[in-house]
Amino acid sequence: MRRLTVLFGSQTGSAEEVAERVGRDASRRAFEPVRVCALDAYDRGELVNEELVVLVVATTGDGDPPDNMRQFWRFILRKGLPGDVLQGLRFVVFGLGDSSYAKYNVMAKKLRNRLLQLGATEVATRGFGDDQSQYGLEGDLDRWLPTMWEQVLALYPLPKGYVVDDSPRLFKPRNAKVAVEEGGVMDAAASIQARCALLATQRPLGCYETELLTARVRKNERLTAPDWEQDVRHVELDVVSGPCPPYVAGDIAVVFVENVIPDEVLAKYLNKLGLAGPDAVVSVLLTPEDTVPRRVTMRDLFCKYLDVLGTPRRRFFEALYFFTSDEDEKEKFEEFCSPEGTDLFFAYCKKERKTYLEVFDDFQTCRPPLEYLVEMIPPLGPREYSIASSRVAHGDSAVHLCIAVLEYTTPWGRKKKGVASRWVQERLATSSEVNLYIKRGSLRAPADAATPLVMIGPGTGVAPMRALIHERGSSASHLYFGCRSQAKDYYYAEEWQGLVAAGKLGSVRTAFSRDQQRKIYVQNLLREDHEALHNILVRQGGVVFISGSAERMPTEVREAIVEALGKHMESADEAKAFVARCEREGRLKIEAWS
Repeated sequence: MRRLTVLFGSQTGSAEEVAERVGRDASRRAFEPVRVCALDAYDRGELVNEELVVLVVATTGDGDPPDNMRQFWRFILRKGLPGDVLQGLRFVVFGLGDSSYAKYNVMAKKLRNRLLQLGATEVATRGFGDDQSQYGLEGDLDRWLPTMWEQVLALYPLPKGYVVDDSPRLFKPRNAKVAVEEGGVMDAAASIQARCALLATQRPLGCYETELLTARVRKNERLTAPDWEQDVRHVELDVVSGPCPPYVAGDIAVVFVENVIPDEVLAKYLNKLGLAGPDAVVSVLLTPEDTVPRRVTMRDLFCKYLDVLGTPRRRFFEALYFFTSDEDEKEKFEEFCSPEGTDLFFAYCKKERKTYLEVFDDFQTCRPPLEYLVEMIPPLGPREYSIASSRVAHGDSAVHLCIAVLEYTTPWGRKKKGVASRWVQERLATSSEVNLYIKRGSLRAPADAATPLVMIGPGTGVAPMRALIHERGSSASHLYFGCRSQAKDYYYAEEWQGLVAAGKLGSVRTAFSRDQQRKIYVQNLLREDHEALHNILVRQGGVVFISGSAERMPTEVREAIVEALGKHMESADEAKAFVARCEREGRLKIEAWS
């Protein structure tokens, strides 16, 4: 029997998407059965019985395993496991990461090494997907898969006469029933109740063990100047559904957002797809797990549950191939799904940030049945925001957020806005309600308030730093903040000055990159403050937290710290070793996002 198991670990859906694609490829290469499963949902005791396993794993936080891999990782790290316990296992690893992080794809590397330590055999060259590469993770996967299959099939040859067919295949829907109710009516209260009941079953991993929280918007105000190029919001929520979990500074709000689609626009798309109108009630039965309520209006289905404003995956086009009557469209979809069509797919879909709805504008004959549509389009996932408040300073039910509105222009000149960004701008009015959970974060203030803490949080990276500052109320806290202009986007400026004056913040150092001819960033300030940094980190045993955009900032800040400390050490290598030790000890932590 040529059986294969694909296991994945990911904070988002990217690893699952890659794992599903590997699984589809495997079935086309006569592996039977093929199983695709999240690592923490997998029976770890079965690992000794596996023949061939492909592991697709992401790296999160500061080189940490993703939430749905933590239990598995702890299991295989146990010291009592024999060195030959997995000697019958053959495996392949594909990592998902971002090369702008200092610990790029470190979990894939560590997982491979641990499996080898336990006697398993690697049968194909490890692959890496990089968010920063030209074609993103999917392009890296395209380049890796042919070599991987060549190496695997050398050990597991195809049956005699078997021909690999990589042409589009239509998946079998999980839906037992999808039907429009004749004369069905659903009022607003029933819609809210159904949403809360569903979300209560979907608590993301790593969240506090609480019921789904409902919070009322107390404030949604713009932090940046009205004429500034970017809109950054300070949002204050008040949990009204019951006790708020005892979160601490550094934790994360997991907020359930909605698609903002005007009714007339939604009606246009529903008509184009041959579906019932926005108010029509649909009965949906999904197996094995629910992603939408059993009764839902078409409006709620498209605005609250399906990620129709997200960017399509290749599997979407593979299914569309079967629901168009136009041969030119079929040919285009087939090209999108082929390795040779990577450039075309990237230019049309990824680079231009097409949405699922916009695809139906471009390909007029596509009309997938509703039972397929609810599976072709993934669920609308929640968004994670670092909490910018402290229960100590702002109250037990308060949750503050600092949110940058994402607005951009595509290469074809189209104005675009992020899904959550539009929702924050247009729907989070005062007194409106939102649903959320609270998740444990990776930043934790030192137990002793006298321990020096250096916080580097440019842009919205300042959000968790604000929480930490208010929670500690200590003059041993030192903030580095960077933005473009002191007059336009210096968030919480008056607040910092008041805290310094009150002795609740030791210092605040600011870098306004565009306010002078020579651009100044927080990295420059850290190099200038080399003596103070050395005193805090080396002599006083202080801690450094870095938070913000993952593109280049974390790596450049870390390099600046090494350079600053190197001025007081025997060599640059000694400074690098010291910083590496701080990372291992949790005295230097990075929380970054792309």
